[in-house]
Amino acid sequence: MDFFKKLFNKIRTKLGFVSSILLILASKESVLINLFFTGLFLILIGELIRIWSAGHLRKTKIVVCSGPYKFTRNPLYIGSFFILTGFLIIIQSWIAAIIILPLFLIVYPLTIKKEEKHLLNKFGDEFQEYMNNVPRFFPRFKAGDCSSDEKFDFQLMIKNREYQSVLASIALSIIFWFGFGYQLRVLIIDLFNKLF
Repeated sequence: MDFFKKLFNKIRTKLGFVSSILLILASKESVLINLFFTGLFLILIGELIRIWSAGHLRKTKIVVCSGPYKFTRNPLYIGSFFILTGFLIIIQSWIAAIIILPLFLIVYPLTIKKEEKHLLNKFGDEFQEYMNNVPRFFPRFKAGDCSSDEKFDFQLMIKNREYQSVLASIALSIIFWFGFGYQLRVLIIDLFNKLF
């Protein structure tokens, strides 16, 4: 059982990297400009949600009821979903969508349940009240009853390393805009063929 927990945690923490590789492997020689900017818009929304969330998240120190956590218990995952959807639109690959979306839809709900169990054990009734007032995933546009007036903390966002997601999104966007994704795909396939 311990082996599966460790394996699951590795998959969960590496999902962004694995998704990036799959996106590159599914990329085309060029992108359609209107789809590129549609995807980029969704990526921007996702990154803004993640930045806003990371500037409020005090991991396992308190029950966070400020910022986006007033509206949904899992804004980071919502941001990630927007980012993933944006990149899938950019690369226009049904195959990538069929592979990556199920991973997202399996791994994140399991992660959320695991995190909720941990937070319930740590914070008890306080977290249970938060769960009763704020939806798990789909945001409510009226703040939950446990909302806080804490402000966005830029240093906290940096401490939570959200800049890594931003840099990865910028790098992938550049890779797809200039067609480097396709070139990397060809290089990876050639390398694979030479090795095997």
